[in-house]
Amino acid sequence: MDRQGCPSPGYYGKNCFKCPQNCQDGYCDIVEETCLACNPGFMGPSCDLECSAGVFGRNCAENCSMNCGDPGVCDKVTGHCNGSCLPGWEGNMCENECLIGFHGLNCLQNCSMACGVPGNCDRITGYCNGGCQRGWAGVRCEEECAAGLFGNNCSKNCSLTCGIPGVCHKVTGSCNGSCLAGWEGTMCENECLVGFYGDNCLQNCSTTCRLPGNCNRMTGYCYGGCQRGWRGVRCEEGKG
Repeated sequence: MDRQGCPSPGYYGKNCFKCPQNCQDGYCDIVEETCLACNPGFMGPSCDLECSAGVFGRNCAENCSMNCGDPGVCDKVTGHCNGSCLPGWEGNMCENECLIGFHGLNCLQNCSMACGVPGNCDRITGYCNGGCQRGWAGVRCEEECAAGLFGNNCSKNCSLTCGIPGVCHKVTGSCNGSCLAGWEGTMCENECLVGFYGDNCLQNCSTTCRLPGNCNRMTGYCYGGCQRGWRGVRCEEGKG
């Protein structure tokens, strides 16, 4: 059947009316105002209907991303997510997962360097993978150990034989250089060796103890009294 229409591209009908403005490239059927295809963001025979919510693009044929900040809602022309993505995603269409080391909305948050593997966390929640480094606690390893605790995930108790009982370095557990009388070691975990006593076991038991060099590791008091000619709890006083 012979179809009579406008011979000029971009126009239709015997009177050469201009094709609808949202026809792709301005072209439509030469007889009717039916568009051959629509510009992005429009649909319908004459491309006069805007895309409904949740779809975009040419002839509204594509679905908005469910990773948009408002899932399934996007720009009807470009498909862009209007500036926000769900946690764990980034990109104009929220099509990219966060790179390692980032998490949260639009991947703008840094994973904690106190994570067990520094900077390695769940891209959505920011929770550290593999726990925390020594001295830190919490799901994101943002909390320093509370007083009296130390180590990985702050899971260990400071020694009660530290110079200040229960107070230690939050990372190493060391007692900051001092122990209670009768103890020594970085964590004050070792009893004084025979022949020594006092803070950090730095004092020598008296050689005038009845058993020379044998005394109470905390007080230095001699066991079994003193040798002849000496007196006092540590046998340090001559009888004269």
